[in-house]
Amino acid sequence: YFYSYTGKACIHHLFNVAASLDSLVLGEGQILSQVKQAYVMAHENGATSAILNMLFQQAIATGKRVRTETHIAYNAVSVSYTAVQMAEKQLGSLSGRNLLLYGAGQMARLTAQNFLGKGAGKLYIVNRHLERAQELAADVGGQAVHYKEVQSVVSDVDIIIASTGAPHYVITVPRLQRFQELRQGRPLLLIDIAVPRDVDPAVTRLPGVTLYNIDDLQEVVHDNEATRQREAVAASYIVDEAVNTMIERYQYLSVRPVVLSLSQQAERTRRHFVKRARNKLPELTDDQFRVVENLSHILVRKILRAPLRRTVEAANTPDEDRVVRELRNVFNLDIKE
Repeated sequence: YFYSYTGKACIHHLFNVAASLDSLVLGEGQILSQVKQAYVMAHENGATSAILNMLFQQAIATGKRVRTETHIAYNAVSVSYTAVQMAEKQLGSLSGRNLLLYGAGQMARLTAQNFLGKGAGKLYIVNRHLERAQELAADVGGQAVHYKEVQSVVSDVDIIIASTGAPHYVITVPRLQRFQELRQGRPLLLIDIAVPRDVDPAVTRLPGVTLYNIDDLQEVVHDNEATRQREAVAASYIVDEAVNTMIERYQYLSVRPVVLSLSQQAERTRRHFVKRARNKLPELTDDQFRVVENLSHILVRKILRAPLRRTVEAANTPDEDRVVRELRNVFNLDIKE
């Protein structure tokens, strides 16, 4: 029921998850936001410290980089979302396009949500059992229609999607011919995602009618899955690079307290003397004072560069304890362990 990783394998696993390389569906879009939500919740409740903060921040950054620099999430690999893409290809923008949906099952629900997410207009839901259509309509913001009353709304739609469990054609040539008469022959897109088919393939003989069926959609899905597999190779290189960077950052974590203490001490000293200079030179303009402020930053960085670099270089080496001890003594650092 459980597995555990340590060291580099642990880092690699988290980065793979954030990059959606560990998902059942490669490039799945929700996992990165879930990782981020989990981290934010833990952080807000005080359950993370330096190690986990660094780890999850880098994991989230890596996930974003994978989605930006590869096409792993560009192509749909679900039938319901592929239907949306094919409709967009056929009609252009789906904004304001009205949809008639046959069926109220899970596939119908997913398809409705995907279309509405793309800005589709009205959604009419037809089902032999009206209460199921009403339930789905209430959930997604549509209007339930009894199957005997479809003709009352068909003139208002641009797309018909069929996703029922009927053993026979739900949309036949005579029925669609009647629909087209009511629609005055306007172009109509049909997408049949049912198995067995809901729409008689012969409807394509009718003027203005375009039909995509489940075979068309699955062919696109398979092509897109192959594309994602290729993109996953590029994504894995990004993950490997990020993992190595993370390991390098962790190597310096043991000297982080003394480095931070010295930096904070220097900053306090810098601010103190800059404030004194401002009080002694009230005639300075804001632009002139910015020159003094910038000069103070440069001086601090120059002075600290050598001791900080030497400390970082000593991290995870036999010299670490000695270098840290010398730095604390020379600068009189008070470090809370």
